[in-house]
Amino acid sequence: MDSDSIMNAALHAAEDREFQFPPLDSRKKQIRLLQIQPSSDSQRPIRMKMKIVHLGGYYDADARRFVGCWEPSGLQTDTATESIRGQDSTDRTLASFTALSYIWGAPTPFTIQVEHEGHIGYLSIRGNLHQYLALRRDAEACSSWFWIDQISIDQTDLSERGHQVGMMAEIYSSANESEIWLGLPFEGSDEAMGFICKTGEDFAWTEANFHAHYPALIELLHNVYWTRVWIVQEVLLSREPVVRVGSKTATWNHHFKPAFIGLLPRLRTLKEAQNIDIPMLTLLLRFPVRHITWAEAVGLAEGRGCTDRRDSIFGLLGLVAPWVQIYPDYSKPVAEVLLNILRKEAQFSGVLPQQLFAGTTFEGMTQRWCRVLLIGGIHDQNDDLDLKMIRRFLFLE
Repeated sequence: MDSDSIMNAALHAAEDREFQFPPLDSRKKQIRLLQIQPSSDSQRPIRMKMKIVHLGGYYDADARRFVGCWEPSGLQTDTATESIRGQDSTDRTLASFTALSYIWGAPTPFTIQVEHEGHIGYLSIRGNLHQYLALRRDAEACSSWFWIDQISIDQTDLSERGHQVGMMAEIYSSANESEIWLGLPFEGSDEAMGFICKTGEDFAWTEANFHAHYPALIELLHNVYWTRVWIVQEVLLSREPVVRVGSKTATWNHHFKPAFIGLLPRLRTLKEAQNIDIPMLTLLLRFPVRHITWAEAVGLAEGRGCTDRRDSIFGLLGLVAPWVQIYPDYSKPVAEVLLNILRKEAQFSGVLPQQLFAGTTFEGMTQRWCRVLLIGGIHDQNDDLDLKMIRRFLFLE
């Protein structure tokens, strides 16, 4: 039997065998990278090759976080630090990769095949990611390695999810580039993306070019991608974000950002733009990347979407200062995760027990986080949080 026949037999067998994730060393900053395998047959299942690389450094078991992983190159710090790119766990060579930023979308299952060191199995992914992988089965993409959370993380393993979410700031800042996937093309999108690519940092909108492209630009900004909490750190911490709609791309820093900064004033006056998440867009275009506290982070989480309520907190860990960090533990209930960040904030800001009562800044922050996490207010006797519980947890009464 020749090699092609052996591979075809293995792929056929993989249709009935679920992919078994190779384990990651929880004491090292290991991640799984993926390479799309080329195919000109659109009916053939998508195949991905997987390998494990590490970003360097070790996990502090006592602190339950990675030492130094909260100092990505995109953040403003007193000491300039440069995150190293992934190293292959076998040959120690530098492993360049692209981190994908996208929305999961509806839970409609699509099956792909994943291979790691000769072991092949099937894996279910959602439709939006399947569309991206199907589009990218070209020679250029197939020479690249990707980090894609839906496949690179064993989503059924809560411990691993926490381990990897705790590394996401470093993953996105260590990647050679990040790709922002906004989905398949729509009417006018190719022309609009082409026009954006012609812009530069000195670009200024005119009535003519605005009216020629604004319907497609408005639809581009109506994309649900701009409403998700995870994209805040994924975009802000990335070295070289690239926006993709279908086969068309535009760099974030040199094309997309200057074009839409100039467009913001017009958006506020357009009836067609009234449902665009302008606060999020403004944040991504103008926010000075720096360490923030949980009191500031709640403003980034308000109005943002996520499937798991805890991700309103975990999805911002990459921006939060080291001294108020928590471990992203998916085994903890939402209320306990909230109490953990309140304790960190209280310790950092020096809040006293009597300052937890109504009318204080800390109490106001707590109420805002309760609303974000869909928890009743701290004075709601029927809720799973009350003022007495918070005081006891924060101050060990």
